[in-house]
Amino acid sequence: MKHPAMGLNQGYRRPRLSWSARPSRREEARAPVTVILLATGDQLEVDASIEEVVKVLENAARSSAGTLARVTRSGTGEAVALNATHVVLVREDGE
Repeated sequence: MKHPAMGLNQGYRRPRLSWSARPSRREEARAPVTVILLATGDQLEVDASIEEVVKVLENAARSSAGTLARVTRSGTGEAVALNATHVVLVREDGE
């Protein structure tokens, strides 16, 4: 227990992470990538987890007709809007 006269930051030591607990630079830089397969046969890789992509697609499908799901294309950062009814498959990129 801290003495009442001590400030909030006094006596506090930030825990150090061991080298094995720290994410590598490769892991830090790698954003989750999800692949969307469309009815046309086109594949779209997006910068988001599968949970985020599914949520965006479900929200667009439940909204009024013509509502598009907005995602960000992997690698280019290009914003893309797609019709959720044209999505056939959503999967995590297995690279």
